[in-house]
Amino acid sequence: MHIIWVSTSGSDSEGVGSMASPFQTISRAMDSFVSGDQIRLLDGTYTPTDSIMVSGVDGSIFAENPDSVFIQPQKTVSHQACLAIIDAERFTVQGIRILQAADSTGNNIGIYAENVENFICNTCAISNFEVPSGDAYGIYASGGGRVENCRVENFKAYGDFLYGIKTEGISVIDPELSEIEGGSDTYIYAVHVDGLRE
Repeated sequence: MHIIWVSTSGSDSEGVGSMASPFQTISRAMDSFVSGDQIRLLDGTYTPTDSIMVSGVDGSIFAENPDSVFIQPQKTVSHQACLAIIDAERFTVQGIRILQAADSTGNNIGIYAENVENFICNTCAISNFEVPSGDAYGIYASGGGRVENCRVENFKAYGDFLYGIKTEGISVIDPELSEIEGGSDTYIYAVHVDGLRE
């Protein structure tokens, strides 16, 4: 496993992705990311220009100090999610706090994982979302694995459905949800698990 280090005080032009010489942005780390790698984020707030997208590769994204790493995209142009992982055999996200995009237009999801056979989302938090329309999800994940010790808080939505955590085939262990609010016609599900495989 190769670890790619990222720090808000690092440098994309002069950094090499080591702990001593980290990159500054997650997008630069993704340019160097190959299957099996780990991106390790040092303390700070990261503001990528778009959704963080991982497709077809295995690996992990870790906060060096859980709850001291924040990701808040400027916009989510390509996807409705701040962080999206698609079509992977194995991927782990740990200790990261997701905030709604600064331009929240169309940003209805905190963490999205689709068709990940072994997805681990551990000690992550999704907070400070307000979704005016459409279905909203703090965490949505399908495939296999577990969402464990994750928090969804201060999450408001006014469309048809609001899911704090929704999974298909993935266990949800010890979730923590607070300040989950919807409009008068919004169906609210704190945790909704479909089709859990034995």
